[in-house]
Amino acid sequence: MPELSPEEKKKIYEEEKARLEAQEKLKKEQADKKKTKKTIGCLIFIILMVVAAFIIGNFMSSDSDETGTIPDLKAKATYNDWKINIINLDSYDWNNVKIELNKDYKIELGHIKAETLVSIDVVEFVKSDGTRFNPLTTKPVEIFIRADTPHGRGYYTGSWK
Repeated sequence: MPELSPEEKKKIYEEEKARLEAQEKLKKEQADKKKTKKTIGCLIFIILMVVAAFIIGNFMSSDSDETGTIPDLKAKATYNDWKINIINLDSYDWNNVKIELNKDYKIELGHIKAETLVSIDVVEFVKSDGTRFNPLTTKPVEIFIRADTPHGRGYYTGSWK
C-alpha cells in the first residue's frame, strides 16, 4: 500500500475530526432533549400535585369558614302556641335553610334574612313518608337548622324540655 502524502493525511485528519465533532454535537443535543423532557415532566407533575392539593383542600373545607372550623349559626329557637319561632341573630342572611324537628320531621325554607324572626306552624313539618307533625300527640324536643352562609354551611342545634 502506498504511503499517503501529507496533504492526504491532513485531509483525512480534518474529516475524522469533523466526524467526531458532529457525533459529539449530536450526543449533546440528544442529552439536552432528554433533559428538557424530564424537566417538562417534572413541571407537569408538580402542577398536577398543586391542582390536586387545591381541589382536595376546597373539598375538605367546603363546610368550613376561613379558620377551618364549621360555622355555628347564631339563632334562637322557641316553641309556643304550636309554632316554632326562629330568630336569625347573625348579621348575614341564611340561604337554602333546612330545619329538622325531633330528627324525623323536616321543612325546607329558601331564605331567612339577617336579624329577623320566622314563625313556622309545627304542622308544616313532615316526615319522609308524608306524616305531618301532630302537636296533640308529640312534643317538640329538639331542633336542628342547617343553612348556607357567606362562610360556608352553618349549623344550629337546640332543644326544649
